[in-house]
Amino acid sequence: YQTITIDWPGFGESDKIKMYYNGTILQKTLKKAIKVIQKKNNKKLTVIAAGHSASVVLTLKERYIRIIKQIVLIAPTWRGPLPCMTGWSPKRLNIINEIVRLPIIGQILYFLNTTKVVLHYMAKRHVWLNNSELDNDKIRRLQVLSRKKGARYASAAFVTGGLDIHKNNKWRISNTKRV
Repeated sequence: YQTITIDWPGFGESDKIKMYYNGTILQKTLKKAIKVIQKKNNKKLTVIAAGHSASVVLTLKERYIRIIKQIVLIAPTWRGPLPCMTGWSPKRLNIINEIVRLPIIGQILYFLNTTKVVLHYMAKRHVWLNNSELDNDKIRRLQVLSRKKGARYASAAFVTGGLDIHKNNKWRISNTKRV
C-alpha cells in the first residue's frame, strides 16, 4: 500500500491565508487531491478520513464511487465543537469567527487560546486518547503549529462550525456501517 496524506487549507503545514474557510473549500481540495492521485495511480482508492474530514469525504462519495473502493472513518465529527457544545448554529457563532479575524483584538484572543495551559487542557479533554503522550515537548510543538501566521482563520472557522458541510444529516446516515 501507498499512503498519501493531505493538509487541509489553513491547517497543518499548508499555507494559512487570510480568507473565509468553509466546507466547500475542503471539498474542492479533496476533489483536486483525488484527481492528482488518480492520474498517477489508476487503482481504486481506500480513503481514510479522520475527524471533520469524514463529512467532506462522505459528501463526495457518490461522485467518486467508481474511484473509491472503501472509506474508513476515524473518530468522525460532523459539526464544529462550539455548535456541538452550545446547540447554536454556525451562523449564530460566526460573530466569534469575525472577532478572531480582527487585527489586534483577534490576535490577542487567539494568542490566549493557544497558551500551553489551554492547549494542554483541550488536547487532554477531547483530542488525545493517551494523555501520557502529552509531554511539554508535544504541547510546545502544537503551540508552534497553532501560532503560525494566519493559523487563526481556519481554526476559528472549524471551532465555530464554519467548516460544517450540511445542516441536513441524512447524507451521513445513508450507507454508513459502524465497525
